[in-house]
Amino acid sequence: MSSSKSSPSSFWASILSSLLVLAIGLGAFNYYAPNTVQDLLTSVVGCRLPMTYRVGNVDSRFGLSQADALNAVADAEAVWEKPANINLFAYEPGGQIVINFVYDDRQKETDLLKKLNLNIDTTQASFNQLKNKYDQLKAQHVQADAVYEGDLATFQTKTAAYDKEVSYWNSQGGAPKAEYDRLTKERDSLAKDKTVLEAERANVNQLVDTINALVDALNRIGTQLNLDISQYNTSGSDVRKEFEEGLYYEDAKTRQINIYQFENHQKLVDVLAHEMGHALGLGHIADPHSVMYRLNQSENQTVTDQDLALLRTDCKLR
Repeated sequence: MSSSKSSPSSFWASILSSLLVLAIGLGAFNYYAPNTVQDLLTSVVGCRLPMTYRVGNVDSRFGLSQADALNAVADAEAVWEKPANINLFAYEPGGQIVINFVYDDRQKETDLLKKLNLNIDTTQASFNQLKNKYDQLKAQHVQADAVYEGDLATFQTKTAAYDKEVSYWNSQGGAPKAEYDRLTKERDSLAKDKTVLEAERANVNQLVDTINALVDALNRIGTQLNLDISQYNTSGSDVRKEFEEGLYYEDAKTRQINIYQFENHQKLVDVLAHEMGHALGLGHIADPHSVMYRLNQSENQTVTDQDLALLRTDCKLR
């Protein structure tokens, strides 16, 4: 008599078949169910590989073409696939993971610092370089702001006197020619003063923006180096203690990677590799040399043994 027990392979096949039938029966497989079903399948058989991706929105302010973006993603694929020796990702025009490039204050700050030719990495030398520039610009800001405030006060006083005289002569039905000519020259002089003031204000604002960018970098590097950075504060803006250069997001309707900041191609590849690790379902690792290190500072360029162990465990790879 043959045994009534099913083989392990037929048992799992039956489970998977039931899950798919259930999803289709709910009538929402194509819209709500893919991620839910994928999570259930993953818990049984591991990652569904390869994962497909496509490039979505690329903000033009990055100066990055679609081709550049795809090349960077391909290089990030290789970061995982070469050491793992398995095809983990694949490009498809309708890929399930959408990769967007979102320009905000993070990249704006990076662009400001690049203009200063500052080297930004998590080393004491980089921190010292940034601190020296911070001290220099803080002193420039104090001086520039004092000049602007003084010139603004003078301008406001002169403008008030001009407006008073114009009001007086208007009440008299008009000014004599000599007074009219003098007031015309005063008006033209005030217009020139206003132009100078606007340039001074723009300079002060530019200094503030650059100082705040330096503050952000100092706090990020200081956090990694365990330095006392409480003295660095921005002017009316929040300091990000953990500067997210990228973010993987998933819900019942979408799976996407948003890239917010990178300095060059290699650092873009690094942050993409980190977020693609999250897309595989990998969590963070305590080792700062790991691609999946929690701070995601785009400086972890090689997959470590810990990364591979996590990949094999979570994706149930041999």
